Amino acid sequence: MSSRQTAPESQRWKALLFISIAQLMVIVDGAVMNVALPSAQHALHFTDTSRQWVVTAYGLAFGVCCCSVAGSVTWWGANASS
Repeated sequence: MSSRQTAPESQRWKALLFISIAQLMVIVDGAVMNVALPSAQHALHFTDTSRQWVVTAYGLAFGVCCCSVAGSVTWWGANASS
């Protein structure tokens, strides 16, 4: 009985680890962009308003990609289990 209980438990920990690493990568990605953006702004002669548009567009594109991947994985998982 204990071997049946440990299998789902280990899957939960693997899922938690995967989600935690993915969240860390999102935070690191945003931090890198915010650190690199002032030098890019200077090199490309952006105004502060333009820089805000770049941040917004980047965040929107990143969110759309994340939602698209999540939808694809959900569809793939549903089809793989049937």
